[in-house]
Amino acid sequence: MRWSAVRSVMNRTERSMFQRSIYMNLSAVVVTGLALGCGGASEAPASLSLNPVKGKVVLDDGKPLTTGRVVFVSSTMGISPNGKIGTDGSYTLSSGEQGDGAPAGEYKVRIEHDLGPGTSAAKPKAGAKLPFPLAYSDEDSSGLKVTVKSGENTIEPFKLAAKNASSLVAPAALSRVRD
Repeated sequence: MRWSAVRSVMNRTERSMFQRSIYMNLSAVVVTGLALGCGGASEAPASLSLNPVKGKVVLDDGKPLTTGRVVFVSSTMGISPNGKIGTDGSYTLSSGEQGDGAPAGEYKVRIEHDLGPGTSAAKPKAGAKLPFPLAYSDEDSSGLKVTVKSGENTIEPFKLAAKNASSLVAPAALSRVRD
């Protein structure tokens, strides 16, 4: 057998394997895309009714927290509605679509501060200067709890204490909801 014939057979075999590999990878991508669904859909399951939720975050001195994110965490639902904090300290919750709200229920709350590019708001760098105690960055240690009711909800302002928030026990003032 001539060398050119062997080389030609190997090239056809390799080419065939390469093509099969491409087709299998493309098929996997298509199947995964169909399984996950297309983007743009709300994170909230269709069966949940969402209620508008807005509020404000202020520091101990009464000045608004001007950046960051408020995250409501439910132990019973698979979503965590959240909202970007505006320059006036206000936020509006979303569960997928901008400003669509949150399902009715009980929530623990964490405040994520925006520390700039390259940092995670939930896990700030060691030694990072936060305008509030680090304990507010975790829903289990923040002491912040709210109840979202059916209909429009205006949450009492979250006042972030300057003292060590890790010693906070959910104060009644932070658990209030205005209808």
